[in-house]
Amino acid sequence: NRDQNHLKLNKYDALNGNLIATLFEEQHEKYVEPENPMYFLHSRPELFIWQSERNGFNHLYLYDTDGQLVDQITDGDWVVTSLLGTDPKDRYVFFTATVESPLNNDVFSIDLKNREMKKLSPMNGTHNVLLNKSGKYLIDIFSDTTIARRYEIIDQKGKVLQTLLENIDPLKDYAMGSMDIFTIKSGKGDDLYCRLIKPANF
Repeated sequence: NRDQNHLKLNKYDALNGNLIATLFEEQHEKYVEPENPMYFLHSRPELFIWQSERNGFNHLYLYDTDGQLVDQITDGDWVVTSLLGTDPKDRYVFFTATVESPLNNDVFSIDLKNREMKKLSPMNGTHNVLLNKSGKYLIDIFSDTTIARRYEIIDQKGKVLQTLLENIDPLKDYAMGSMDIFTIKSGKGDDLYCRLIKPANF
């Protein structure tokens, strides 16, 4: 709606545009933020993955095309930052999330059968990931506070198969300052993340 606090997910007839049904609705007194499309499973197109912030954190939910909630795929006090896709048999869902820290964007897979979740990215930091069309390989574009950028191909288990672009530090022979990341408390007691950069030889 105009106030962006009420969402309806509707099913329409593709031939004539007539409304078939409203599958489900999401409401919040302040804001509903639908930013991502449905992701239909390859092997079972009657099922789709829906992203929602209904519990305060962006998570993945499995629905059928009748609008019935099949299961909540991910859950916790962390955010799914992107849904990458599934493997060819739709056994595993791949996504990036802030599970270990809000400063990290790590790669994970979750087994749709037993909900076993596995971290695929070996190093903490920021991972921007692309899943190939077959769902077998991922390109991991990684950076952190010491690595500007590194491109790697990893498999479904997180094993590095090939490094496409290695990080080369052009400042390694220069005297550089130090950098620390730490937290301070807000007036409400929440952690606020800070970065302190000191000059060389400070």
